[in-house]
Amino acid sequence: MPNLPQDVKRSPCFHLKGTLVSFTILDLCHFDSEQFSTQLADKVKQAPLFFKNAPIILSLEREECHQVDLLHLVELCREYGLSPIGIRGGSTNQQIQAEELSLTVLPADQVINLKTAASDIDSAEKNKELNVLEDKPLNTRVEPETIFLPAKVVTTPIRSGQKVYAPCTDLIVLAPVSPGAEVLADGNIHVYAPLRGRALAGVLGDENARIFTTHMEAELISIAGFYKTSEDMQEFWKKSVNAMLENERLVMQII
Repeated sequence: MPNLPQDVKRSPCFHLKGTLVSFTILDLCHFDSEQFSTQLADKVKQAPLFFKNAPIILSLEREECHQVDLLHLVELCREYGLSPIGIRGGSTNQQIQAEELSLTVLPADQVINLKTAASDIDSAEKNKELNVLEDKPLNTRVEPETIFLPAKVVTTPIRSGQKVYAPCTDLIVLAPVSPGAEVLADGNIHVYAPLRGRALAGVLGDENARIFTTHMEAELISIAGFYKTSEDMQEFWKKSVNAMLENERLVMQII
């Protein structure tokens, strides 16, 4: 082992940091291998870049799914480019199998976080001052006592590969969002320019959140986990759009 200077020895080897990560939950209703494979292939074709290496949680909460061979299900998902990282619910045998496959096991009715605090854990007190919400599950509703911050306003283009997130507030973008870019907000998203990347509003589960844009060309939009890909939005293409949830369905209106 190299003889390190004292100041290096006293400094921490690592920092634990939170970040915002989006997950897709594959909610299995029933399972037939051939039907599942066909439907998954069709879905991946709609947005291949979105699903490529996408981390997913396999929801096995329905009793009719408790006999599914988890290894076979995981292999099918990987065949189409998805990356299962855990299961939710499932039978005892499936949970044992998940552990053997190094998958995380989440109890039924618990969903993976869409976000954790966006700063170093060492800055927990600062996070409290900024009203950053930590460890909120996907289906958490924004409580009335939550203090929302002033809207985050972005005036420069958001390039491919960039991600802009507005915690505890709305996001207003006054410049184009390029393909491959991602804009996210706990509240509403307004894009007064072409929206060509991905837009995820209500990421803490607020079903009242909306997405507005003057020029819809998005790869994907999502509100509280309900999403549409570009294939589902052709009649709204390049138009001014208001997207919202109605009865757990993502609907769009031309404005």
